[in-house]
Amino acid sequence: VFMLDFMSWRTIFVVFGIVSALSVIFFAVASTEVTVGKKSSKEIMILLTEPNLWVMGIVWIFCAGACLGIYFVIPLYLTKELMIEMTKANEMFGLSRLGGIVVSIGAGFLVDRLSLKKTMFFLTLATGLLTMAVAVRDERIIGTTLFLQASITTGFFPLGLVAISRMFDRTQRSMATGFIVTLGVIFGLGVVPFLLGVAGDYASFQFGIMVFGVLVTLSSGLIWFLKELN
Repeated sequence: VFMLDFMSWRTIFVVFGIVSALSVIFFAVASTEVTVGKKSSKEIMILLTEPNLWVMGIVWIFCAGACLGIYFVIPLYLTKELMIEMTKANEMFGLSRLGGIVVSIGAGFLVDRLSLKKTMFFLTLATGLLTMAVAVRDERIIGTTLFLQASITTGFFPLGLVAISRMFDRTQRSMATGFIVTLGVIFGLGVVPFLLGVAGDYASFQFGIMVFGVLVTLSSGLIWFLKELN
């Protein structure tokens, strides 16, 4: 939003593309290669029968949906249902994403005071409750709830990666991470926006966001089944 005051939206995409390309080049030069052995079908089947994989995968799906899945329908929700003027909606939407980096870093310090499991639980629970708050059709508080929801949601993912490293040994870690993240991309970033769009067509975005918020809140209880995080 702020960059639009200095350049066109097309130029913004070019800038982001250049920065992304330079980041990839820097990573390729600076990082060291990790040797990963070939996995047998037996090892894969053992991993797929691991309950922690599916519990973590489900929670990851809901958190990914709350973080980025809902991202695709919020502009329509603000302008179509809350009738907020387009410029104000864009500013509100852009500003809501600024607090994520603070929460992601702060979550790491919070783990030192609480346990990893408790921190993940409270972050997921707060994400669900704030997602439901976003569905409250009140223009006076929507900016605040959007900011809090978008900020708190991002705190789950760095802790989720730490949890994966604790729950799975070195031979399973890469496969588990790939599988869980893939579930989040397919369902959290793909299916969730589609279902929210369906809700917007046949009921309302408010209804879809509220139901999704309830599901995210309920999914936080699954974290207590991750015994390795005690």
